[in-house]
Amino acid sequence: GAVLLVRLAALMAAADDGRPGLAACSIGGGQGVAMIVERVA
Repeated sequence: GAVLLVRLAALMAAADDGRPGLAACSIGGGQGVAMIVERVA
């Protein structure tokens, strides 16, 4: 989770286009986690 968030933040900073980012991770057994990140400032 932390690695995905750091990579997503770096990609969003490099792109600088104002679009939100999405990170998703499969845990297994039909479970998963998704996070939408929006740049505020």
